[in-house]
Amino acid sequence: MNLKKICPICAVVVITWTAMLIWMWTGHNVDKTILAILMGMSAGAIGTKYGQNMIWKTLMVILSVPAVWYVTKDQPGTAAIFLGLIVLPSIYFNTTLNPRKGVPQADKFKDCC
Repeated sequence: MNLKKICPICAVVVITWTAMLIWMWTGHNVDKTILAILMGMSAGAIGTKYGQNMIWKTLMVILSVPAVWYVTKDQPGTAAIFLGLIVLPSIYFNTTLNPRKGVPQADKFKDCC
């Protein structure tokens, strides 16, 4: 993995919501609205960057919203089920239906900052 291709804004968002989750799971108060917004931003970025077609992007949104909801409601087991449901179509769409498989792709977030 080339670290130069990681968007700094995306990295900070992921680090922030990860730290907030750890803080929440250790019993501290966390603003769950901010946590959900940050996690939703990451889901949207993944859907945009790696989306192969409208079906995959739609599944990403439909499945990530309840995943974020259950994480913020302190139900990580149920959230993990929805995250697993995101992984399965992701693997399918990126291996089976990807007509660009094996062809180098331009980084859509290369000049994001």
